[in-house]
Amino acid sequence: MKKMLFVVLFILSALPLRAEPVKLGAMTWDGSSVSMFFSTPRTTFGGAGNVWAFQPRWTEFFPTSPADLSVSLSGMDLVGAVTQDGTIYEVGSVDGPSLSTSYLANLFIPSEFMGGELTTPFLFEGLFGDTTLNGRGQVRTGLASTDAGTFALQYLSYEFEDLAQNPEPGTLLLIGTGAAFLARKYRRAA
Repeated sequence: MKKMLFVVLFILSALPLRAEPVKLGAMTWDGSSVSMFFSTPRTTFGGAGNVWAFQPRWTEFFPTSPADLSVSLSGMDLVGAVTQDGTIYEVGSVDGPSLSTSYLANLFIPSEFMGGELTTPFLFEGLFGDTTLNGRGQVRTGLASTDAGTFALQYLSYEFEDLAQNPEPGTLLLIGTGAAFLARKYRRAA
């Protein structure tokens, strides 16, 4: 009995910390500024990003070619406030805690596209202190056709979708182990 309890506790201790799903929020780039807001059950962030982190990669897009819309911001790229468990932290300064975020997305521009808005899914990963953040949603992109036959990016908006609550692997393991223990105990009693 003690050996089984030790094994269960050892396995649970080896599992990663629970990730917080982003429930709502958006990151928007309008060509001149970046604004960001997101919220999880314990953490909210509101602030701005460094527009230069976006500029070099997104100058023009080609039809029928995948466009990489992935963005990673951290350190001085993000300036704002994080509220976690009722405590407010200033991020983006030398003295403040670090927030890092990654938005992963690819956009395919169809050959018949003439300009306007396209959407594509994205995945989000982030880290604030020891809290792992994750999320997903849709990227809305505004594209204008150019004389060169390419498309210029006018705006981007990464809009989060609420993640469905799925049980964590550690929770499932704990429930399964408890059920096995009860079944074993019930068989011995019978």
